[in-house]
Amino acid sequence: MSEPIGIIGLGLLGSAVAERLHEAGRPLLGFDPRRPDDLPVELCPDASQVFVNCSRVIFSLPTSRESTLVIDEVESVLKPGQVVLDTTTGSPEEMSALAERLQKLDVHYLEANVAGSSALLRAGEAGILIGGDETIADALKPLFADLTDAGAHYLGPVGNASRFKLVHNLILGLNRAVIAEALQFAESLGFDSSRAVSVLRQTAAASVALTGKGERMAERRYHPPQARLAQHIKDVDLMLTEAKRSGAKIPLTTLHRDLLQRARELGFGDADNSAVIEAFNRESI
Repeated sequence: MSEPIGIIGLGLLGSAVAERLHEAGRPLLGFDPRRPDDLPVELCPDASQVFVNCSRVIFSLPTSRESTLVIDEVESVLKPGQVVLDTTTGSPEEMSALAERLQKLDVHYLEANVAGSSALLRAGEAGILIGGDETIADALKPLFADLTDAGAHYLGPVGNASRFKLVHNLILGLNRAVIAEALQFAESLGFDSSRAVSVLRQTAAASVALTGKGERMAERRYHPPQARLAQHIKDVDLMLTEAKRSGAKIPLTTLHRDLLQRARELGFGDADNSAVIEAFNRESI
């Protein structure tokens, strides 16, 4: 049997990673403090045991801060030549600092940001955005091929993949916000939302976001989430930080941040990000 792949973090995205790799026949060891028991992963008592037994470990964590905390925990058991693949959408600066720290230990750190939701990855339709040593990235192509059918895209040194993921998520997030606004507009004009989604999907207004989120919005069906609304607020905050640093003008994203915050205040932080439509509820404004 081949050496197991380690996975730290078995939430929405981590579970999709586990399922894809299991389907490809790869043995898996993992750790998550919630200890999910419904995944094809042999659970370890802590993150250190994952690193003791795996030369390649995938992180799928809420923020880059958690990635750093895991490295703090496991640093004493790290071995030269190990590879950390981080799917976390985090601060590019924190990702770069983590890569520099691990490089001193001869441990390779690559960003492996997922361009899409957990549902898209599970279906093999989410691309992987890679940042780090290109030689190591090339050597990992078979693993990336098992993760997705949509390809891996090398973007340069660590930090670049996280920055590009923010560009990607900006587009998807604004797409969702526009769909939410359009559907509440359609409803105000007397149209049935589900019917509106069905028609729009057959027009030039169609998009991946409309296909994936339109019906959820129409039905107000936010559970189980494919990606949590609160998690996207974190992404938008990172976008605003990077835009301030680079001098970019992203006024629509500032408005989007207000909508997401309103939806969270209404209790939809842990719901699917399609719940942004709740921010357009006329009774909530």
